[in-house]
Amino acid sequence: MWTYLSTFLLSLVVALLMTPVVRHHALRWGVVDRPGGRRIHDVPIPRLGGVAIAVALAVTTVSIFVYSLVREHLLLKGPSVFAEALTHNIDTAVGLSVGAVLILGLGIYDDVKGVHPAIKLVVQLGVALLCFQLGFRVQVIGLPWSDEPFRLGVLSLPFTVLWMVVIINAVNLIDGIDGLASGASFFACVTMFILSYNANDLVSAFTLAALAGAILGFLFFNSNPAMVFLGDSGSLLLGFMLAAVSIRGSTKGATAFSILVSAMALGLPLLDTSMAVVRRMLTGRPLMGADQDHLHHRLLRRGLSQRQVVLALYGLSAFLAIVALATSFLHGHRVFLTIMYIALVGILLVTMRYVGYVQHIKEERKNLFLHDLFAGIAARTDALLAFRATLAQVDTLENVWNALRGLEDQFGFHGLRLEISPPTRDGGEPFVRSLSPSGAVDIDRNAARLEARLGPADASWGSLSVWWWQNGGECHPELYRLYFEVIKRELECVLRPHVIQSWVRQEPSGRHCS
Repeated sequence: MWTYLSTFLLSLVVALLMTPVVRHHALRWGVVDRPGGRRIHDVPIPRLGGVAIAVALAVTTVSIFVYSLVREHLLLKGPSVFAEALTHNIDTAVGLSVGAVLILGLGIYDDVKGVHPAIKLVVQLGVALLCFQLGFRVQVIGLPWSDEPFRLGVLSLPFTVLWMVVIINAVNLIDGIDGLASGASFFACVTMFILSYNANDLVSAFTLAALAGAILGFLFFNSNPAMVFLGDSGSLLLGFMLAAVSIRGSTKGATAFSILVSAMALGLPLLDTSMAVVRRMLTGRPLMGADQDHLHHRLLRRGLSQRQVVLALYGLSAFLAIVALATSFLHGHRVFLTIMYIALVGILLVTMRYVGYVQHIKEERKNLFLHDLFAGIAARTDALLAFRATLAQVDTLENVWNALRGLEDQFGFHGLRLEISPPTRDGGEPFVRSLSPSGAVDIDRNAARLEARLGPADASWGSLSVWWWQNGGECHPELYRLYFEVIKRELECVLRPHVIQSWVRQEPSGRHCS
């Protein structure tokens, strides 16, 4: 335990020393977050905090490894546990090191130049696949109420990649207020360190001890009011390290340190990300877009200060950490676990109600409905104006039908039928066109339908029928009835009996519509 404590303290000291240096250079190079938009700070704040954390991790790891070699070979005090563990798990060390360097590089470039979300996702997927090849694989999922874990089999690859990408982005998403992402990551580190230590996973335990020290040292400058931000370099790095270590831990003990326990330890970023995905899906917003409706934004709107918001979410993180530890150490105590999970669900529901998520989603869906409704009306009005302009130029019945067909996509007609009869008995066969495959009048009994005679009631010269899927909103029957009346009137304006007769005889029509 003293070795872990020294690892933690060394990393803490290095982070305390390196963060002001990184901050100074970020200011000098102009790598800052400026106020405005989604940002809630009032002055430019330097980012690149991930560099300080990465340096602390690297210096601590190298120092402990060198000390282990000196202790073993020069001081002759016996083999080092850390050196042996690292030597026997070289693939893990390579995976963590290479993945961390790639993710850190991506984050630094994004902080300095900016990276398109699609490129960030591609790099994250590549790193996740690389880690999978190096042995970071979720192969089983321990279940709290069962001694028999669920084996993923062929689903191991997609689950592992998805888990890693989700955790990386989840930590990145909650980095919107001073100290939140780093503090939540610290709670996850402590939780997973306890689990790793209990499972005798030395490499993970050393990594988490060093990471926790680096985060705590950085948090001294990142707490409100923040002097430096994590930036994407920090949030992506923390997300990767936590994801990779949680995957490694899941392979050491299917029940003691399952991926579900890690999910609870990372409960705050996962909860916020899940709510963001559900919220955006239900309100029609892009899943990869940004908004100001994360948990911390909602709590700020409730009147809490930044400090109060962070402390409240730290409390939630601590509670989720306790639930994760209880799930691991009390595995098999079904009654106690059931009561605990019921309490957890209750707390989460109260939290969601307090921040107003349900009401917010209802209001957003109402706004989305109205937006779609009026957007649909405007687009279909434009289509009707284009239809009128096209009818003014037609000179055959076939062209009239083609003009009607032009309304098909915008109005979503399921079926369309036009029949025009020549005004005299010897005028020839009726002109009939239909969109239905068989030409039948009854296209589908489940589709809404409108039908009307064209021309005066006592001397009609044709008929028009339309079918469409009725699902409310902009496809409401009353709206379509209005559209149908406009279409019918435009046809009657152009297709007067003498015009039809002249077209049949291929003579100038001399048509006029008042």
